[in-house]
Amino acid sequence: MKNFLFLGGKWVAAGVALLALAGCQSGPKQAEGIPADKAVADCSVEKVQHYLGGLYRTGMEEDIRKEAGAEEVRVLDVSAHETMDYRHERLNIRVDKNHRIFSMSCG
Repeated sequence: MKNFLFLGGKWVAAGVALLALAGCQSGPKQAEGIPADKAVADCSVEKVQHYLGGLYRTGMEEDIRKEAGAEEVRVLDVSAHETMDYRHERLNIRVDKNHRIFSMSCG
C-alpha cells in the first residue's frame, strides 16, 4: 500500500507540473469574442485628420470609417454620454452644436 501511494503521489506531482507548464504556453493573441480567422482592423485616426473642423453631414461616417480602417464608427455630439469600453477597431467622431467635427479618436 505504501508503494502505491508513493507512486500515485509521483504521478499526481507530474500531472500538476505538466498542467503548470501548459499554462505557460503562449499562442497567437486575439481579442475576446473575435474568431481567430477574422482579421481585426486597426483604426488609424491619423488618416482622417483632414476632416477636423469640417461640417459633419449625415451619412459621411461610413466614408470616414473606411478611410480610417475602422470596423465600426460612432458619432457623438457634445451632450452625448459615451461608454468607457475601449474598442481598438472603433472610430469615435465628436461634433459640436454646429455639426463641426472637433475631435476624433479610436477606441
